[in-house]
Amino acid sequence: MPPKRSAPASASNGRSKKAKPTDDGPDPTAPPRRAHRWSKVSGSANTDDDYRLAARNTERSRAYITICPPPFARGWDKEDDSEDDDEDEDEDSEDKDDGCDGGKTCLCSKPAAEHPEHKWVISYAGFRKYIAQQIMAQLRCPDNFGMYTFNDHDAYGILEMVENLLLDFDEAKDDWREQWAVCEGAAFFLNDSASDPMTMADDGDRVDALAHLVGRMILTMLARLQTEGVLAEASEVKNLGLVMALLIDWAIDSRQYGLLEDDEPDTFAAKTKKGRPVISRFDDYVLAYADRFGIPLTGPKNLDELLSQCDRDVELPAAAGADVWGWAKALKLYEKEHGGGHPAGHRGGHKTRIGGDSLDITTWTSSERKSSSFDKKDPLGKKEIEALKKGLIMHLG
Repeated sequence: MPPKRSAPASASNGRSKKAKPTDDGPDPTAPPRRAHRWSKVSGSANTDDDYRLAARNTERSRAYITICPPPFARGWDKEDDSEDDDEDEDEDSEDKDDGCDGGKTCLCSKPAAEHPEHKWVISYAGFRKYIAQQIMAQLRCPDNFGMYTFNDHDAYGILEMVENLLLDFDEAKDDWREQWAVCEGAAFFLNDSASDPMTMADDGDRVDALAHLVGRMILTMLARLQTEGVLAEASEVKNLGLVMALLIDWAIDSRQYGLLEDDEPDTFAAKTKKGRPVISRFDDYVLAYADRFGIPLTGPKNLDELLSQCDRDVELPAAAGADVWGWAKALKLYEKEHGGGHPAGHRGGHKTRIGGDSLDITTWTSSERKSSSFDKKDPLGKKEIEALKKGLIMHLG
């Protein structure tokens, strides 16, 4: 049996509150479910519904809050701990491993405007998007349910989730602030160890294509911010430099796993003075945007080392324009080449598109879970299944 699961009402502080099942069912004010993407009973769908309902409060969701450095940030320099112990003692408290208590005494969930010196800032929507990914990742790991399904289930599960983020971004094309929240959530999640299994999927070409698409997404976002007039140091987007630096870090780290290593000029993006951009080097272009618009990068402790690996001699498209990075065509090609393909097939209403919830264990039938369970029993009890049907969120307790 898996660990006991609770149904959190929210994840506003990174520590979900327990919600007791009620007879009221899903909130009637919730936005309509993405039927093309989710199964009828789905922990992922419930988590997405919860995020989208919270996003209706635009004043709150667009506000920026401070957070303590996430675990992945506190671990960036662990290899150098033995040499830098004395120096580390003098570092700012935000770089220490301890002290985070969810906002009781630490800086989590405080208004960013009240702490302008703090570099770890995220919009409320972006933070909820990040937490949602952590919850969904738990639902795609058979080990959490005492099950074995197929090799790389959790790897393809994370891949499925990142594809959903790309779809979220595309579907929010009329709301650049929501697109930015997706980019925030993606930047944090991709640097989180919870996303690591994706690099182990046996279809390396698909993972590489997905990494390219993530890079194209952030470049498309930056071009959009340029068009909106908010790509600047004094921007209403308060964490530009942080998110940009995190994605530069992720790109460089990804190359250790054989991703983003080609040097092929892109056929979808607009030409620059130096020819076609090389999307596998999207981190070079992210840095170019930072340099052109005076955006100070921040976040990773080894930022200078990371930036030294970027090529500062690349050219950006002359103007922002309409889809200068070829997002729409690249997404369509990815869907054509990779839609509907992973070892377990698809379930529910999601048949041919990318993303979805096919690898979310909560979407499987009871008989499917039993057949893959170590003890041949359904790891979900009647109470958990009823809670899922009522729209409650499931995560590891």
